[in-house]
Amino acid sequence: MEKNLKKALDKVLTDELDRMEALGNGLLVYHNGQEVYRNTFGIDSVEKGTKFTDKLIFRWCSMTKPITAIAVNQLIERGVISLDDPVGKYLPTYNNQKIYTENGLVDCKNPMTIWHLLHMVSGLDYPHPYNPVAKMVMEYYATLEGDDPDVARDTVSICSKLGELPLMYEPGAGWAYSTSADVLGAIVEVASGMKYSEYLKENVLNPLGMVDTDFYIPEEKWDRFASMYLREEDGSYNEFDPIFLGMKDRHYKQPFESGGAGLNGTMDDYAKVALCLVNDGTLPAQFSPNGQPVTLLQPETVKRMRTASLDDGQRAGMNWESLIGFNYGDLMRVLDRPEVCGYTPAFCGEFGWDGWTGNYVMMDPTNNITFVYFIQIGNGSRPSMYNRIKQTIYENVL
Repeated sequence: MEKNLKKALDKVLTDELDRMEALGNGLLVYHNGQEVYRNTFGIDSVEKGTKFTDKLIFRWCSMTKPITAIAVNQLIERGVISLDDPVGKYLPTYNNQKIYTENGLVDCKNPMTIWHLLHMVSGLDYPHPYNPVAKMVMEYYATLEGDDPDVARDTVSICSKLGELPLMYEPGAGWAYSTSADVLGAIVEVASGMKYSEYLKENVLNPLGMVDTDFYIPEEKWDRFASMYLREEDGSYNEFDPIFLGMKDRHYKQPFESGGAGLNGTMDDYAKVALCLVNDGTLPAQFSPNGQPVTLLQPETVKRMRTASLDDGQRAGMNWESLIGFNYGDLMRVLDRPEVCGYTPAFCGEFGWDGWTGNYVMMDPTNNITFVYFIQIGNGSRPSMYNRIKQTIYENVL
């Protein structure tokens, strides 16, 4: 049935552009270790008139998180850190933390651990105006956007400062999307004794042959840096490149290397991450830089990473449209209620994540299917599109 896949997926992607839901898009699909679909459509830059291609370097945003999960679990396998380690062992500001309540601050009963961070049940939050703790985080991030030379902006300093702020609740009491992955990046830096980018290059990026992935875009690759747009209420698009979660101009090296949202790279580079994880921690030889399988993690580790780990109380916070039917593993969604996810067939154990610019990765170990889908639209999540892609793949591959 794969002979019909190209025609069907071409239509899904071009229909999205016809509806003006994106200006350009791209999709790579793999089944049983073989590439079964590759195509891109539309434009990258309206102003420059350039096409959307698979050579572009994209802002991965939160699709950085699964890579941070790989790094953390490598150190766990090596005995350098443990899931049960308190965060304060590596970042002292997380010792003796406080919880915000309407009646004032109260002491945490239990320390935040690496497990809490991996599962987004840490009590941390991202900056936004919708609760008092997030407002405090937002006020702190505002200081990072200025030019005050006395404001420390390196990874460990930023994540240590977050530890000085109160938590929303006791670690483990609920799920909230947060700066947890950034804190994990800082822990990797402290535990390994290496700058986070250097650790990733030596232990993840270089072994997989991810030659276009980094926390910044080198000057010789600026012409390949994807344009980013924001869709307005009237359907028009405006190009912009905001200061994002403490990160400034991605054309240059920055002191803050965000484990939650900082990496940039190509579709092919991210596909290598996905192919490694769907294959239980080993990148198949046909995709590796030296023609030999590359193992980053042991199978038992990857199986734990993609295990639905939250109880009903914790998962209550996972109320996004894109997470219907999903639980959570290590910085990734994990499907455990396929009957409500919005496409059929669907298989328990499917896992992956997405990013603020609309990018999305899906890995299905049951059928050895994975895909990476890329656009560059701010606040670009589109669950109906993700489900349409999945439905089309399953209809034409299984």
